[in-house]
Formats: sequence, structure tokens, C-alpha cells
Amino acid sequence: MEPATDSARHNFDVDDDTERAKREVEAEAVAYVVGRYCGLDTNGSAFYLAAWELDDPEVVRERLGRISRTAEELIDVLED
Repeated sequence: MEPATDSARHNFDVDDDTERAKREVEAEAVAYVVGRYCGLDTNGSAFYLAAWELDDPEVVRERLGRISRTAEELIDVLED
């Protein structure tokens, strides 16, 4: 499911390696949320949110917002 979430991300194409790694964590989080919604076993999914611990709280809120919006978009597509 993660490749599908990667392709669904409108702003995944970034030049900065650190930011790209953080976006990959976002994609994993989206896969987890959508997988749980679909009733899939997500026990093997790992979040590396600790990578965000030094980020500004506003940046973390932005990331969580992107995760939420992307998961919602994918769930809407699945429901249609």
C-alpha cells in the first residue's frame, strides 16, 4: 500500500534528502491509517515519528495534517 500512497502525494518530489526521508515516514503513516480503515493487519507497520522529535511543533502539525488529508483522500476513493 505504501507505493500507492507515495504516488498519491502531491508534494513528495523534494530535493532535500532529510525532507524526503520525512515524507517517506508520512507515506508509511498514511498506509497505516488506510490499512487500518480497510481492516488490514498493520501490526508490521513501523512509525519512525521519533525522527520528528527535534522539529518545530508547527512543522509536526503540518506533517500530521498532510497525513490526515492524504489518508482521507484515499479512503474516499476506496469508498466510491
